[in-house]
Amino acid sequence: MTSIIYNTDKFFEIKKNYIASNKDIDKLFRDLFNLKKKTYFKQDFSMVDKKKNELVSYLNKITPNNYNDMFKIMFDICKEHKLTPFLIENIFKLSTSQSIYCTYYVKIIKQFLEKAEDKKEIMDYIVEKSNEFKNVSIKNNIKDNFGLTYDEFCENNKLKLFKKGYSQFLGELYLNNIIEYSLVIDTLNTIISNLKTILKTSNTDFVEDSILCIEKICSTISKKMNVYDRKKILSDFEEIQNHEAISKRLKFKIMDLKESL
Repeated sequence: MTSIIYNTDKFFEIKKNYIASNKDIDKLFRDLFNLKKKTYFKQDFSMVDKKKNELVSYLNKITPNNYNDMFKIMFDICKEHKLTPFLIENIFKLSTSQSIYCTYYVKIIKQFLEKAEDKKEIMDYIVEKSNEFKNVSIKNNIKDNFGLTYDEFCENNKLKLFKKGYSQFLGELYLNNIIEYSLVIDTLNTIISNLKTILKTSNTDFVEDSILCIEKICSTISKKMNVYDRKKILSDFEEIQNHEAISKRLKFKIMDLKESL
């Protein structure tokens, strides 16, 4: 006797196209569909978890030499198990902590958009996460390391790394024509405007953090920045640089930024 095994995709395809012809069979199908997936599809869901772990592992193994092979494997997994949103989410996470691989992560997103069927879903998520960063970037939750506990020190540095990495990632998304110029420049102007406000207060812990974010975005998109925005930002830099709260070290950093623009 030959057994036929159905995975969850096939099962729900049957559900979608099923036309009741027998009351008992109809009741059986309805009962099955109404039960929690974890009861009947435990094996399938453990397989999905396994594939999620594999995707994260492949992302962490990407190098210039193996990029094409890794991309093909990840694309095939995402296509078969519908895990593209999961992959994109983890690319956003890794890009903020492993900025050295930022260009490869953005390249993955670009190629997925070229090949995937669910382009709108991917783009909606990218725009949503990019807009979220605008709010995160102006939160004054970075503290001076002096006097912090070890855990606070680690959390502080983690947050700095996150903001700096995200700034570069945002610029790379624009350079690869994935997000609009307006989204990047609006984020940049928001950070600069917030920095000016902070400089008017006595709390300057956030100053260096903001300048690092500005530096990352500007250095990434400088070649594609329009003339109007370039002039405005240079004027902003001049104002910030001359503020008494800006240390000499940061003044030199701003001078370097001005020259790069």
